[in-house]
Amino acid sequence: MTLPRPPAGWKRPAMPKRVKAAVFVRQGGLCADTGVKLGVGDDKFEYDHRPALWEREFDPDARRGLGDTIPPANDPDHIQAVVCRSHKARSAKDTARRSKENRITGATRGRDKSDRFAPPARGVDVLRPEKPKEKTGRRYDWPKRALQSRNNLARRTRPEPTKEI
Repeated sequence: MTLPRPPAGWKRPAMPKRVKAAVFVRQGGLCADTGVKLGVGDDKFEYDHRPALWEREFDPDARRGLGDTIPPANDPDHIQAVVCRSHKARSAKDTARRSKENRITGATRGRDKSDRFAPPARGVDVLRPEKPKEKTGRRYDWPKRALQSRNNLARRTRPEPTKEI
């Protein structure tokens, strides 16, 4: 049984050094996009999966039950070494394509864009929106607690005023 996409919580396996070396040697040390020599000067390089992992089918029984894409995520034949700026541009295009696909198929979380401009539901007061709930928890109220403990400490350690006679 295969799935059309990897599941949401799936983490790809780390890319072994032997796979990176095989990709680098196969390309002759040149970028797959630009033909620039990799690793020279300030041009760092990265390894790019083609097709992107999110576009591949997923086999949940591969890798002893951990699951893997089809073809496998670390297959050197489906990985390219490219300079960072080229990889960034590729990833931006992939992200745009993925977002559009999610919008079309309805896979987006929350509301659709058309819902944002829909008239408000009955009973919702547009002029007086609900007051946001006060955030509680360690992350948001630590300054208040820190000040309280500092004031309490100052009260305890402050010497008593002496009266002169």
